[in-house]
Amino acid sequence: MWKTLLTTVTIAVLKNAAQFAWDVLWQIVTEAMLEAEKKWVESGNGEIKKEWVLEEAMEYIDKNVKLNFLTRWVVKTFVSKTIDTIVQKLNDQFVNHKWVDAINDLKSYVLKFFPGVIN
Repeated sequence: MWKTLLTTVTIAVLKNAAQFAWDVLWQIVTEAMLEAEKKWVESGNGEIKKEWVLEEAMEYIDKNVKLNFLTRWVVKTFVSKTIDTIVQKLNDQFVNHKWVDAINDLKSYVLKFFPGVIN
């Protein structure tokens, strides 16, 4: 019985940690993207903006989480792909000027890959 309780508590803690990590990552990436838009208002700087956002996100992660080389590479790849996806989604819908809607749609799409883990 105590093993079942311990397992239940462990799963709850891991879900809370995953939720917190997701929320923080989402906040960091979106805030950095908005800051990059302010820093480079002229078009044609997409790759510079992306690299800056990626560096900002990874700097925050490195300060707050100890990762080994492989885990850091996986996290960096995930963050990079997340940025690419957000930018593509925003570019696809830029005609409508609904950036907030595009970001929320993307967040909903990504959350489908983690059912019951993060909201």
